[in-house]
Parts: sequence; structure tokens; C-alpha cells
Amino acid sequence: MAIYTIHAVTHSKWDNSLSPLLTVKDGDVVEVRETSNGQVTPSSTAQDLVKLDFSRIHPLTEPIVVILHRYSIF
Repeated sequence: MAIYTIHAVTHSKWDNSLSPLLTVKDGDVVEVRETSNGQVTPSSTAQDLVKLDFSRIHPLTEPIVVILHRYSIF
């Protein structure tokens, strides 16, 4: 199992013309940016949530290809 981290490459809308950024195998782990785009941290308070900039919400990570392994049982 491999572990990948992608935090810097994001965009704001789905675009199927983008080339895959990464190819992973079934079972690999990919960590991507969380949905608030860095606005919410472990030290955030309820008051911080009220101040969220919703134009920054939901950053999308470039396409990722997942190679699935199929097993046959005879």
C-alpha cells in the first residue's frame, strides 16, 4: 500500500478535460485538501465557522486514476 498527499493542486469545478494527476492501485491511500480549503483547523472555534468564505469551499483535486484488482474464485 502506498500513501500519497495532494494539497497544492486543486480547482473549483469538475472538468473532464483535465489529465489525471496521479494513478494509484486499489488499497492505496490518497490524502487531499479538506473541504473548507484550509479555513477550518483543529483549533477553529464556532465563531470561526460563522466567518467561512463559502467561495473557497469544496476544492477539487485533479483527477486520480484508480487501478482496481479483480479476483476470481473458481
